[in-house]
Amino acid sequence: MSYLIGYLAIGVVVCAVIVIAHHFANEQEPRKKIKSWIDSLKKPADWWLGFLESVVVPILATAFAIVAWPILIYWKLQERFFLRKAATSSEEKAFSVERSDLLGQVTIEEVERLEIVHDPLGAVPDLPFGHLNAAWRKFKDALLPGDEVWTFAADWTSEWGRREHRKGYVIVRAGEPGPFFCTAWRFADAA
Repeated sequence: MSYLIGYLAIGVVVCAVIVIAHHFANEQEPRKKIKSWIDSLKKPADWWLGFLESVVVPILATAFAIVAWPILIYWKLQERFFLRKAATSSEEKAFSVERSDLLGQVTIEEVERLEIVHDPLGAVPDLPFGHLNAAWRKFKDALLPGDEVWTFAADWTSEWGRREHRKGYVIVRAGEPGPFFCTAWRFADAA
């Protein structure tokens, strides 16, 4: 019985350290949560969700921390030493279109004619790229005078070592590929 009490006492200390560290790391966050909970009390439909988020979840998290404190210590050590080293040792590389990935120049009118979505059930709007039309318009808005739109196809290896094949459209500015709009993204080993 004394081992159980000692184990739970260590859990209480670990939980207290986590709460204090979280409080100092995010000083404004608890105040915002309390204010949002008080505001949610004014709305009858949101009262229950506010109660769950502000009372039930912290109680369950505290109980978990007290009982499973070795797991929390392991996670914290792993985050502190192993994940941070991995993040600093290799800079995350982002996908970008290279000149060798360019296939051919197209006009905006050609793209919008080719990429129009016709859904007989009416679930997707009859617009270029359907539900992604807003993203397409944002891509078009990035065009400057003198820019060209090209199609591209690129093979790329993600940071996890997975081979990917991507296709889409890219803005070529002063001869260099820039912002892109991806229309196909699949793993190279997928059928």
